[in-house]
Amino acid sequence: MMRVVLPFWQRLKTFYLFDLPFLPLILGSSLLYLCSIIISEILEENDYSSIAFISHLAIKIWIATLWLDKLGELLKQWEKLLVP
Repeated sequence: MMRVVLPFWQRLKTFYLFDLPFLPLILGSSLLYLCSIIISEILEENDYSSIAFISHLAIKIWIATLWLDKLGELLKQWEKLLVP
């Protein structure tokens, strides 16, 4: 998988001349979510629906933790705008 993702990422970076701070998080989150959906569907087909729900929830929590740093930066910027 890394053999596919890394060259694609390097090629994608060459097309953009400006900084895209959220692109790695968006791509990573979407890939994790896609893998989570695939795994949970496989587990549900094999009558492991509770394990499928727990694994899908765990991936959602993991994706949310990936975004915590950027969310913290955003909240600090909002605080600077609101507090005189």
